[in-house]
Order: sequence, then C-alpha cells, then structure tokens
Amino acid sequence: MSQNVIFENVSKTFPGRRGAAANTVIAGFSGEVAVNEFLCLLGPSGCGKSTVLNMVAGFAKPTSGRISVGGRLVRGPGPDRGIVFQQYALFPWYSVARNVELGLEAKAVPRAERRETVERMLRAVGLWAHRDKYPKELSGGMKQRAAIARTLAADPEVILMDEPFAALDAQTREHLQQELLSIWEGSRKTVIFVTHSVQEAALLADRVTILGRNQGQVIASLPSPLSRPRNRMDDDVIAFEREIYAWLKQAEATGVDAEAA
Repeated sequence: MSQNVIFENVSKTFPGRRGAAANTVIAGFSGEVAVNEFLCLLGPSGCGKSTVLNMVAGFAKPTSGRISVGGRLVRGPGPDRGIVFQQYALFPWYSVARNVELGLEAKAVPRAERRETVERMLRAVGLWAHRDKYPKELSGGMKQRAAIARTLAADPEVILMDEPFAALDAQTREHLQQELLSIWEGSRKTVIFVTHSVQEAALLADRVTILGRNQGQVIASLPSPLSRPRNRMDDDVIAFEREIYAWLKQAEATGVDAEAA
C-alpha cells in the first residue's frame, strides 16, 4: 500500500566544526508528495536534496518541523520506507538472492513466501538467472537492479532513491530508468527520486521540485504535462526539459524564491 509524505515547516541545521558557524541546509520546507506520485527532486549540489531524503528515511532528524508518512510521524528508519543509494549497499558475502531475502527475513515472512517474493522481484529486474552470484561478479547495472529488487521485495509504502543511476554508463542508466518505470507502474508506490539530471527528471517524474541553493527553498514545483510512456527524443519531452532548465537558470541567476503555478 502506498502512502503520502507531508513536510510541515521542516528545517535542518548542522553544527559548525571547530568554532565555525552552524550551517542551515533546509529552512521552512513544506509540501506534500501524493499517494502513488513519482516526485523528482532536482537542484544544484549542496541544495539539500539528499538531506530531505535522509530525513524522510529517518536517518537524520529535522531540527524543527515535522515529516509524516501516511499520517505517522517519522521518528527514525522504518519498514514503511525503502531506500536505494547510488552505491548499491549490497552485502558482498551474500548472493543476489540472499541480499533480496534479508529484509523479508527481518519481517518474519515465512520461508515459502520469501522464496516466492525473491523469485518474483529478481525476474522483474532481469536477475533471476544470476540469483546465485555474489555482488563482485555483477556489473554496476546488475548491482543496482539487485538493490532495487531488495527494496521492492520488502514492500515499503514509500521508495526513496538517491541518484541511483548516477554512477552508471549512459546505456545502462537508460535501460534501468525504463525498468524502474515498468516496476513502478506495476506497484504504484510513492517515490521520491533525487537526481542532478534534467533529462532523467523529465523522463521519470509526475512532478519535478527544484530546490535552490539558499537553504533548500522551493524554486519551482512543476507538474509534468507528459503522458506515459515517454520517449526521451519526443518533442514534448524536450520541451519539458527546456522548462526545467529555464527554472534552474533563473534560480542560479537570481536566487529569488518563487514557486511555479
């Protein structure tokens, strides 16, 4: 079951080191990610995208404000939220199948159901034939598919993805983007996806939220005008990319806090 995510006046300040001033990364961040929505967070390095994601995951606590998932206040990590990192985070001493099974075992899912779920998830990401391999035997793209399968197998209500394809070559990245969309369309989970890529945001998102450098202010929140499926070479996709670029350029040039209608 998918759930919404609500931010209520969220701020995050990190203490300064060795007498340096404290650093406020996010200030007064508010908004909602709707049930089943695929939201992309976009913005320059250091704007607070990953900090927002980490607070939703429960790895970091807001300095002030509230974050709730399905009406429940986020107080720490939980099984209702699954996260996929850029660097895979697979256990190297376990096989692909075992990596995917671990979260189910932690939830005390019966063995027969675990095996059925592992097979279904690995078939969904094209890794069933590689189930007995270890991470060191996999390509970067295969490792990321395994990480996605592991997250989906645990059946979280919200999926958090922190630039999961950034380290991959262009061909593998495009392939996994399409696989991710196919899986998402089948599961209809709520997704918050952090990216630096305008093209990736235009291709994947239901809505693109652009954060500025100044304490994570929302520069624009752009509902996608595109139907699905999408082709990255279509004129309407390219037009949406140009719209996103224009907002990014305005943010860099002016720093003005403005929200798109």
